[in-house]
Amino acid sequence: MKIWSVLFLFLVAMGLNNLLPAQTPYKLKHQIFYFESDRLIAGTDNSDPVPGDVDQRNFSIGQHNIVVHNGVFYHAYYDNRSGDYNIYLRTSEDGMNWSDLSQVNDDTLGNDQYNPTLVVYDDGGTTHVVVAWQDIKDGQHKIRSARSTDGGQSFSPSVEIGAFTNVYATYPNIAIGEYGTVYIICFQFVTSWSGTDRKVWFSKSTDNGQTWSDVVNIWENGSEWDYPPDIVAQGQKVMVINNLGPFSNQQFAHLYYTSSQDSGNTWQSPSPIVQYHDSLRARYPSAVVDANGTVHTLWFQGQFAGDNNRFMFSKSTDWGQSWSEEVQVNNTSIVKEEWRGHWMATSLAISDNGTLYAVWQDERRNPGSDNYDIYLSYSTDGGQTWSSDTLVNNTIDAHQAHPSIAVKSGAVDTVLIVWQEENIATGINDGNTLTPGGYHLAQNYPNPFNPTTTIRFQLPQSGLVSLKVYDMTGKEVVVLVNEPKPAGIYQVHFDAGQLASGVYFYILQAGNFQQTRKMLLLR
Repeated sequence: MKIWSVLFLFLVAMGLNNLLPAQTPYKLKHQIFYFESDRLIAGTDNSDPVPGDVDQRNFSIGQHNIVVHNGVFYHAYYDNRSGDYNIYLRTSEDGMNWSDLSQVNDDTLGNDQYNPTLVVYDDGGTTHVVVAWQDIKDGQHKIRSARSTDGGQSFSPSVEIGAFTNVYATYPNIAIGEYGTVYIICFQFVTSWSGTDRKVWFSKSTDNGQTWSDVVNIWENGSEWDYPPDIVAQGQKVMVINNLGPFSNQQFAHLYYTSSQDSGNTWQSPSPIVQYHDSLRARYPSAVVDANGTVHTLWFQGQFAGDNNRFMFSKSTDWGQSWSEEVQVNNTSIVKEEWRGHWMATSLAISDNGTLYAVWQDERRNPGSDNYDIYLSYSTDGGQTWSSDTLVNNTIDAHQAHPSIAVKSGAVDTVLIVWQEENIATGINDGNTLTPGGYHLAQNYPNPFNPTTTIRFQLPQSGLVSLKVYDMTGKEVVVLVNEPKPAGIYQVHFDAGQLASGVYFYILQAGNFQQTRKMLLLR
């Protein structure tokens, strides 16, 4: 794809996206970035991929609810459009134009379906889509799955995996091995979230998800505050990554793995990837395996009740026998103040050319507020070094959470990020025309620009006004307006002659109103 084609897509997306009045506390958001060689060349604006005033959730263990197969994005999520929560699948070839939703689970009122995970693969000349999820009814948590043989347009009746009773949660995660063998793990705790009866269960299907083997316990350490694990597979090799600990009264937790070389028939004892002390804990791993069998993993390193909180990376080229020295991915010193077990989701993807893409949530811009942002970083040298963090979301006064990432490889990588926005702030949507009677921030013109552009905004009443420009890391680069102004329509000329090419945000704040837009500087 030529760069001008990418820029055309960017401009189309810019025109389609606006801030809409919030109707629900949770809303799916997504954004696409385009990478050529070792650099970001363009990106769309944030958009609402699924219309409707329904409660939409993107939560998935390891955030493996988006995959790419044969050039098509497959995304599974859940919402309550039918009264209870159901699992839905949608597909897209470009990440912007999506198919109609297909309901994955059987529709039984009174059941809530959560935490979908999926694999897509070819077997016997057919493309199979297998989705697993957590099913909750009458306080019982089950794991179920369904499969599609028509690209996700329709799904078979679901089947239960294992027979779990009297448990508090069983978060599933799924991976694909050789010859259509599908592996699944789930996490179980019995007494309470902070109890001690913790297990990781494993099962597999050799007939494309029609039937599943009996579940077997592959990981049981009896410690408190364990979190759900991640799974990767290649051929007959399977690996599960999870934290281990804390131990007795020592408040730390290591990152461990266990693996199988024979399709899950036998498992080695858990072994360390990294070991922590001094209140440090490993949490929320996300892992991928490349075509050469190298396992890459991203996780959150949290210091309980402290500020030494970071996102870390390591890899193994020999299926866990040895691991590279851990590398910090984020490029800021603070991602969470006073961390006390807050969920800090991560997601990792790799392109065919080996470029690694990592996303996560953190609160560096609003410490202590629990209003998180989504950040993106990438590595072109196998994870030894990482790019500067790129801020993904536009809205800064809402909680952005549970990002998932997938990459469609090509001469230009298409990187899709989906997340959920919580407690959405109300905005205004009337295109780019300033109309009497309300606040509004118009799209800058021209856009893209080099090096000057004009930004217009409207104020319905007098008050203190701030108009600032930020780069994609969230760093403030220019203050255009910061003073009291009477009601009226204004325009500001912005000269970016001292700035590098790229995408920038500009944010208008006046009283309780706030609106964000993007602009593209091209040199």
